[in-house]
Amino acid sequence: MVFSNELDTRTFIDKFFPKDIREHIDLDSVKLIDNEKLTKGYKKYQLDLSFDCKFKGKESKFYLIFEHKSALDKFVLLQILSYMTVTWETNLKQNKDMIPIIPVIFYQGKEKWNMSDEFSDQFKSIKSDKDLSFLSKYLPKFKHILFDTKNLSNSMIEEGLRKNISLYFKLAALKYCKDSFEELKKIFALVYHIIKEQGLDLLNEDILIVINYVSINYGPERTQDLISEIGGEEELITLTKKWKMEGKEEGRMEGKLEGKMEGMLLDAQDMVLNAIEAKFDAISPEIEKKVKSISDRERLKNIMKAIFKINSISELEDLL
Repeated sequence: MVFSNELDTRTFIDKFFPKDIREHIDLDSVKLIDNEKLTKGYKKYQLDLSFDCKFKGKESKFYLIFEHKSALDKFVLLQILSYMTVTWETNLKQNKDMIPIIPVIFYQGKEKWNMSDEFSDQFKSIKSDKDLSFLSKYLPKFKHILFDTKNLSNSMIEEGLRKNISLYFKLAALKYCKDSFEELKKIFALVYHIIKEQGLDLLNEDILIVINYVSINYGPERTQDLISEIGGEEELITLTKKWKMEGKEEGRMEGKLEGKMEGMLLDAQDMVLNAIEAKFDAISPEIEKKVKSISDRERLKNIMKAIFKINSISELEDLL
């Protein structure tokens, strides 16, 4: 949701990356990569997002890969290593040099992030036994950049919204969307105030992206309550109509299954997959296969409703 906009990604890099990295990145060179091309032939590896970048004053380039997590995951660094490996294999198969990769973990979970930023620290037996320290030089080593939404203060959000409402509205939604509805209402009210103050477009696509994301997590009724924070009656009616139309056209919300514009079976399956991805950040090949095997649109409709209420992958598997 956050990094599909290249301008937002450039702002994020400039504001939140370590100084020793950001001062060398040519921000204008940051371009979103088609992950299917990057990892062609490796369908089980689902990169969240990847970017092609250049260093300032250099022709050489590198990749940024973003991995989004809403809960602690002991496999995440191994997962990142897998992404890096298949990317480098692709480089070599295309007769290219291996391109450097900087991994970024975007974390929005409740628990404190407890993993070292050094991959080799995962080998705990070696780390705790000095007699085995000689092995450390033979282990794979890489670090990652961690962005934890808990470190994003209200003052940072408010200041950021006035400079880049698209990026910081999305960051605020990810910070508060899981369990802080009242804080989210305050953010919506502030966003409306800034939109009016700066003469921005209330129906901006980025606003609708956040509303659709909130709808996945809280359901249409509570999302309607949030929209009511955005302003006067006329704006409320206009935005609500636009939101519902976006849901029908893009398959982002439950209205597509319930409305007159209910799509074909493939559209229904894709909408369920979109909801799962928004709720749990990623879709395993097994889950995707199960959803694609469902040919009853009424059942897909019921699954879509239930996704608003479940909290774990195991509950999702029971649904399917």
